[in-house]
Amino acid sequence: MNSSTLWPTWMEDPANPEHILLAKSADFGGDTLAKHTWDVLSRLSDQLRLRPNLHELAGERVWARMFWGCFLHDFGKAAVGFQNILRKREDIWAERRHRHEILSLAFVDWLFPKGHPDREWVIAVIAFHHKDANEIFDKYGGKAATHQMQPNDLESVQMMLNELAAHIAPDTRVQLWRWIDECALAWADTLGFQLEDIPQLLPLEEAQTTQFPKTIFRALRDFAEWSKQLNEAQKAVAMLYRGLILTSDHAASAGVTDFPHMPAPGQWRQRLNQLIWRAHQEAANTAPLGSAIMIAPTGSGKTEAAILWAARQMEHRPAARLFYTLPYQASMNAMYQRLGHDFLGIENLSTEDNIQITIQHSRALLKFYQDMMNDERTPREATEAAKYLRNRARLHFYPVQIFSPYQMLKAAYGLKGYEALLVDYTDGLFIFDEIHAYEPKRMALIISMIGWLASNYRARFLIMTATLPPMVKNALQAVLPDCHEIEATPELFADSQRHRVEVHQGNLIDQLDLILADYHANKAVLVCCNQIAVAQE
Repeated sequence: MNSSTLWPTWMEDPANPEHILLAKSADFGGDTLAKHTWDVLSRLSDQLRLRPNLHELAGERVWARMFWGCFLHDFGKAAVGFQNILRKREDIWAERRHRHEILSLAFVDWLFPKGHPDREWVIAVIAFHHKDANEIFDKYGGKAATHQMQPNDLESVQMMLNELAAHIAPDTRVQLWRWIDECALAWADTLGFQLEDIPQLLPLEEAQTTQFPKTIFRALRDFAEWSKQLNEAQKAVAMLYRGLILTSDHAASAGVTDFPHMPAPGQWRQRLNQLIWRAHQEAANTAPLGSAIMIAPTGSGKTEAAILWAARQMEHRPAARLFYTLPYQASMNAMYQRLGHDFLGIENLSTEDNIQITIQHSRALLKFYQDMMNDERTPREATEAAKYLRNRARLHFYPVQIFSPYQMLKAAYGLKGYEALLVDYTDGLFIFDEIHAYEPKRMALIISMIGWLASNYRARFLIMTATLPPMVKNALQAVLPDCHEIEATPELFADSQRHRVEVHQGNLIDQLDLILADYHANKAVLVCCNQIAVAQE
């Protein structure tokens, strides 16, 4: 590859606007194919900057594979039919519901022929950056590799691929080849991708005669065979690949720029250095790498201890995200204000200038709107600004997020875009407050998810509470076998006692004599019963 040019000006000749290769229609910004690809790679570069240790989980070649997959992912948009659709012209492309990402696979052989160790990973990044594998296979014949297609189906797929490939004009092939040859390595260098073992680009003469229908079908077939051989650990890594392209592509399309870093450990500690730390806070500040369970009384500074734990974990191993989980929206809203104001020093949280912290729950949009209205904006301005903050949160932009554990369960149920969540959770720090507040079935789901994220994606958890039932503690220790225990001193527990509780055997009816005796002794008595029949008795 030549790599002598930073921008493919031959694809954007202003003298021939009808021949400019677009990625977006005018209604969605009108970005050219080159600009959109650059933006996607820029957002991928953000992920590289935020996650310098991801290769330890996803393999040494992860960033090279992601670079090439993102570079090629929208080549199929150069199709004549797709360009016509973007320019609001009628075309059979729309009637056939062709997928541009499948046409992008036609170009994989130019760089990654069969047998190349990066081939199937790059195919995966390209082919499934919009649709799931099964949906693509059903339409374009990837299942042929598993012998699940009848001859008539195979013939139909081949006809469809012939029609699809015909949308790439000969001169477009040359333009795209030049783009790879003259720009790819310059882009990689500018954006910070240190590529090694650079693939050999097919000579132009051979690229011009590549039989695209065959290369597409071969790519899908090879991927189908390869994916059947993946073990569970490799499947977990494959989810990260898809999550990276989803995050980068969606952020680029939304115009998001420069994902921010996590606040540094010193910034978190800045407001705590003026305090006298209690024993459990000191223990959190010196905790070893990994998860922990902390038990301390209410009002003893658990939140401060949690922040110290997070700061220490960042010193052990970088973390791109901090998640503070709470069970109730009111407590989430309060913690959003507290962390933002007291620890991050952000005076006005609900503004576009806040790039550090957000909140996620079903009424977050209303919360943002109310804050905007308090900021003396018009209703229209407040609505637009609130939507902007909500959408930026959905794009995984903020390094600090306050949410409920139910947000995590979206990944467990495989809801749309869950792979992007998994990227966010990888090497993430989770602070769980009041974990005992959930009903048993949901708690079981949450604890299982905690274990899965810890074992597959190196997530670290601080479980903190004033009271932790032994059964819940045992379940947590089962999924976090190496977790560290932090506990307040007995003296602090004694000083914090607010109630004296005696547990009597039997049921409520058995205690009537005691209840009546206390009543007749003029003591304050409150009787609570959770069964109507017993209350009536």
